[in-house]
Amino acid sequence: TGRGHAARAVREPSAKLRVTVDGAEALVTEGSGAQVVLADLDLDGTPELVTTANEGDDRLVVTSLGAKPLPRLRLDAKEGVRALGTCPPEAQGRPVLVAAVGQEVWLVR
Repeated sequence: TGRGHAARAVREPSAKLRVTVDGAEALVTEGSGAQVVLADLDLDGTPELVTTANEGDDRLVVTSLGAKPLPRLRLDAKEGVRALGTCPPEAQGRPVLVAAVGQEVWLVR
């Protein structure tokens, strides 16, 4: 529809992550790592949340923040995720998730 959303993610020191979209609580999750990204990765108008793990083997988890938040993708990253970001879409494409994993840079499309 072209309407923007105000999305915010706040991670507490206890690893609890609280996400709001347009002022309403969209998701509260435990055990979130320090790396967090909010972006509309599939350009459907609904933001996606990308998080890492706080304990154990690291991983990337992509969750759609629609009416019922659903994890859509999980990628194990045993070398540890040091940073997350997004790149704008290329011509006729979608945004790209960028993750610094160990000594590598992952581009997730």
